[in-house]
Amino acid sequence: METFRGLSHVCRWGMAVAVVAGALASPLAAQSPQANQFFQREQFLREDTRRQLDADMPTEQKTVATWGGYIIPQWQQYDDVRKQSNFRQIDLRLWGNVVVDEVHQFYARMKLIHTNFGPGDSPFGWNQDLEGPNLDQGFYELRLSKALKKYWGIDLPFDSRVTVGRQFVEFGNGLSLSTILDGGTFAVETGQWRATGLFATTVRSDENIDHSPLVADHMDRTFGGMQIDYLGLSGHQPFAYFLVQHDSTEEEPEDYRQEYDYDSNYFGFGSNGEVVQNVRYATEIVFQTGTSQRQNNLGKSPIAAFAFDQLFEYYIPVKHDPVLGVEYAVATGDADRTSATDTVAGNRSGRDNAFRSFGYINTGYSSAYEFTNLQFLRTGFRFKPMPDCPALAKLEIGSDLFWYWKQQIDGPVSDFRADGGGRELGTEVDIYANYRIFSDLAVMVRYGRFWTGEAYRDDEKRDYLYAGLIYSF
Repeated sequence: METFRGLSHVCRWGMAVAVVAGALASPLAAQSPQANQFFQREQFLREDTRRQLDADMPTEQKTVATWGGYIIPQWQQYDDVRKQSNFRQIDLRLWGNVVVDEVHQFYARMKLIHTNFGPGDSPFGWNQDLEGPNLDQGFYELRLSKALKKYWGIDLPFDSRVTVGRQFVEFGNGLSLSTILDGGTFAVETGQWRATGLFATTVRSDENIDHSPLVADHMDRTFGGMQIDYLGLSGHQPFAYFLVQHDSTEEEPEDYRQEYDYDSNYFGFGSNGEVVQNVRYATEIVFQTGTSQRQNNLGKSPIAAFAFDQLFEYYIPVKHDPVLGVEYAVATGDADRTSATDTVAGNRSGRDNAFRSFGYINTGYSSAYEFTNLQFLRTGFRFKPMPDCPALAKLEIGSDLFWYWKQQIDGPVSDFRADGGGRELGTEVDIYANYRIFSDLAVMVRYGRFWTGEAYRDDEKRDYLYAGLIYSF
């Protein structure tokens, strides 16, 4: 498994992959099913290392101005509904960071991406696209406790900070919320407790979680919430949170036959830490309530959904840095839906039991399932094969093995082809390699093969391949 959530142990060259894939999740058009899978797959690559990329910003110097960037030429090939498709992309990110008096931080990151699909391979109706330059992130952070002490001599018994602007926000381990939002967050931390509050809106041009054609390429949602972390336990960090989301997205053009509002609430809790020495864990449980629109404007349905994720990783203390991992996750589904993700062809009557969120969990490179009506078991292993060879000491190789099932056998999953009536969705093997050639140059390779199970009418295998060269400056 590539990363242990909540721990910053990935090298800087791996951080840049967040940039590679983050650009690919831009809004494009009313989406086909293969386009939805395209965006989900790119989210996996983005979220693999986004946390480490953001953590790379200098923040503790007294007064400092730094700047830099990444340029990433990359190529992907994958099996879609029709055939094998591929595309090439060049992704440029430029960032600047200013910290003044250890109190004020100003950060901005720009993105410019050129995408080129092979002839007839694009699911969007075009073969080339230039996105940007756009603001990827940009915020101001005030370290309030330090400011009061430095400028007015007021010494508070806790640390506090306020961040305003476009920023990455995550609650818990990321099942409910893990995305970039426009708005404000505040954090207050004592010796044993940390409270984090949020009030923000989505970036309007972001891809919607509702893939219905009239709302797929934009969303207008407002979030509010709070998370409490307990820091007083040695080796464990439990947390609990609530999150409220209100949907104000308008369909384009207006649809008088269907409303699309999806208002959701999330109540989550869990913990991160060590079971015993070198055995780390991450646990998250989420209960979802709210209301969703029934198809054909037949009113609203109450939401009653659930998700759970449990990860263990064993860090073997030898020079090859091997890590063994196992993860089980489940998200509920709804039996009378035709589409797992859309309002159109969505819930028809009664409660909507399908879990839908704004978070992230890796469900595999090739299958690229969205986390709804899904349960899976993942085992993984990674290591550094040649730590004593100076030229190859920074090479890391790993693999994950997935088994997938429907949570609700009569309900749909995000892949519309899984309509064969069975519970077993299939298995997948993912293989990856990260090689830091120099301090500013790295290569990353990803490969996944998915074998369909009894839930599919056809016995198929689907491949996915990614290669990227990452230069940072």
